[in-house]
Amino acid sequence: MVDYTFNRQDIIASIDVGTTKIVTIVANVPTSGFVEIIGVGRYPSHGMRKGVIIDLETTIQSIRESKNIAERMAGITIDKAFVGVTGQHVQSIPSSAVVAVSDPHKGISAEDKKRVIEVAKKIDIPANRYLIDVLVREFIVDSQTGIKEPLGMSGLRLEVNALLVTGAVNLIENIYRAVEAADARVSYLFLEPVASGEAVLTNDEKESGVVLLDIGGGTTDIAVYQEGCVAHTNIIPVGGDHFDSDISYGLNIPIKEAERIKCTIGGVGREHLTSQNIIEVTKGGNGERQQIPVKIISEIILPRMEELLQLVYKEISRAGFTGKVPAGLVMTGGGSMLKGVVDLATNMLSMPVRIGRPYNITGLREDVQNPIFATGVGLIKLARQKIDEERFGQRESIQTGQWVNLWDRFVKSISAIARFYTQ
Repeated sequence: MVDYTFNRQDIIASIDVGTTKIVTIVANVPTSGFVEIIGVGRYPSHGMRKGVIIDLETTIQSIRESKNIAERMAGITIDKAFVGVTGQHVQSIPSSAVVAVSDPHKGISAEDKKRVIEVAKKIDIPANRYLIDVLVREFIVDSQTGIKEPLGMSGLRLEVNALLVTGAVNLIENIYRAVEAADARVSYLFLEPVASGEAVLTNDEKESGVVLLDIGGGTTDIAVYQEGCVAHTNIIPVGGDHFDSDISYGLNIPIKEAERIKCTIGGVGREHLTSQNIIEVTKGGNGERQQIPVKIISEIILPRMEELLQLVYKEISRAGFTGKVPAGLVMTGGGSMLKGVVDLATNMLSMPVRIGRPYNITGLREDVQNPIFATGVGLIKLARQKIDEERFGQRESIQTGQWVNLWDRFVKSISAIARFYTQ
């Protein structure tokens, strides 16, 4: 059933295929104004591990269930969606390219911009790698660096510095297979940490320099921004599932019970480590209950969180961004909801830290203003940017064609008049 109160052209959907959950979001995204969320579907993810599919059929079923929930809420049928990609197989490769501006008198066109990005894509990517996306770091016009948007500028040469995001071909193909088997076509793939950053970071943070840390179920995704653009990305194969496994092993309880405990009373703050409170846990399938001190839970979680933050610090240092991110660290994703994590990260990384939640959204705002929905909302925002760029390019092509037709008609008219007076 389609809700005709919306312009169907402005309705788009995203699917966050995560390790612990599948999130489908439907939004009304007119060319101006906030993103309006009209449907949200969340369903447990079965068949994923560390961001990659290990059981195709169960993943398909999870995607279908999430999609169905969002469809019923929005009152539409989702036939295509923008999808996020993560996993340790994802890599970013620097690339650059230069082209001559087609018509310097008219300025740099959308076609020139598209052409230089296409040239940047044509580096020698191994046959087993799939080009997921191109992240533009800067444009250069006649040696003028640091340009974000070159359209309309005067110049003879247009250059681009970019990051080419690639992934393992077979793993990317599995994502396509899973989404399409759930009756939706993949419109475009985006890198998940970039999507999360789009949802939770401010423009000022991106300009100043900031680290986006998305702690998911199977992986922790990093994106470093400088001067408004993505400067570095990486995927760390540690996530919330590791906390669950540690608790399960340490207390000899089922994984599901360990996850419940982590989400309800898990924390790494001083008040948790010194707590005198006691909780009851289910030991096994026989339903046996046992009392456990809360501080024991925190003593199990703390070393894993410290390990993760140490890996983050090493990655920031290795990539050369130590001291170059004055806006600090913005944490999002389910793992960021552990109590006390902001203070711990601030002390360990010696930088400002805050929790990032999706903003600049309307509609079902309360349903998605939670770190676990950062990727899904960010995919919607990236999708609108992509659609707007394509629409602008189409308008420019139409306008160019109209001017060419007018010029041809003008030339033909002048020629006809000249022939008349020379007869």
